[in-house]
Amino acid sequence: MNDLMAMPALSAADLAAVSTDDLKTQLANAIGVTAHTVARLAVIWAELERRGEDLSALRRGGLFSYLPYIAHGQLDPEVVVRCAGQAMLIRAMMDIPLTDQRRVLREGLPVAVDDGGAIEERHLPVEDVTARDVRRAFVGARLRSPAEQIRLLPGAGKRANPTLRGTIVKIRLTAEEYEELRRLAKSTGQNTPTLARDILLRGIRS
Repeated sequence: MNDLMAMPALSAADLAAVSTDDLKTQLANAIGVTAHTVARLAVIWAELERRGEDLSALRRGGLFSYLPYIAHGQLDPEVVVRCAGQAMLIRAMMDIPLTDQRRVLREGLPVAVDDGGAIEERHLPVEDVTARDVRRAFVGARLRSPAEQIRLLPGAGKRANPTLRGTIVKIRLTAEEYEELRRLAKSTGQNTPTLARDILLRGIRS
């Protein structure tokens, strides 16, 4: 940490002479050092709490507001470092297990996107995650699957299934037959069209 702090400031001209791989390595190392520092601060916070110190004045915002969650194992310190300025994302990450937090940090946040009508899954680096991505990907203490996210995309209810196109079949029933079908659907907890489809498919496959 002392070595990092002692490094002279680099100008744009200095950085232009450094290779891309070296810049990525320096950035990763700096993030690692910073995350380690945040983790150490969280340990100090936990010790002060154990001693009964009143730390309420430090909870009003910024880094210190996250230290209790890090200290109690609810938040990975690297989340605070890499998601700085993304309060909505950090709050969402707090709610999922640490193993999931670390997978998102490592692999990116899985999101379903509509790319000109073609639905695909992408893994976004946490630095690129938007508030819309957070609302789509997180639900309570878990991450939505890509299939669940697709249903949240604009127009998803009107979009034909991209992998399975169906044909609408119209069947005329008497009022008595329809009422019997409706009562059966209600008693089994299904909706009427789904039950009718299931009955029809059982007849075809039998």
